[in-house]
Amino acid sequence: MSKDTVPAVFAMRPLCSSARPFPTTLMRLGWGTDDPTFPQVFTSWQLPAATREQADAYNELQRMSASPDSAVRYWETAINIDVRDLLGQVKVPTLVFHVQDDRSVPIALGREIAAGIPGAQFVALPGKNHMLLEQDPGMAPFFRELRSFLRLPTKPQPV
Repeated sequence: MSKDTVPAVFAMRPLCSSARPFPTTLMRLGWGTDDPTFPQVFTSWQLPAATREQADAYNELQRMSASPDSAVRYWETAINIDVRDLLGQVKVPTLVFHVQDDRSVPIALGREIAAGIPGAQFVALPGKNHMLLEQDPGMAPFFRELRSFLRLPTKPQPV
């Protein structure tokens, strides 16, 4: 891993040291305001393939979910979490999913997490969004692989 990569579980972000303050500055200036400009930057970064309706909903979720100070504290904590030394201690079956063209977290870091867990399976999903949305091309493979991993029937059974 390069010195310019900031490791964090579920939030590994390749930010060079000079870019690290950028999200924090945006959060301090615009998080929680009615101005959609600031949350839209994060939405475009994490959900580039979202529909307008999904992007608006995610912008609103960001606005309502945390104060600017809480968002900054969360960000600064998350980008400094590094559990790579603990991965070898995971003793349960593990399935690691990662979207191939995720802008927030490079797929190489998802592969690194999986490689550090004994016996873990890694599945690269097609798509661009950091979080899967209903129309994403990775949604069907996600459920197929998850059902297989959990040894569930291929099709849900009626209740």
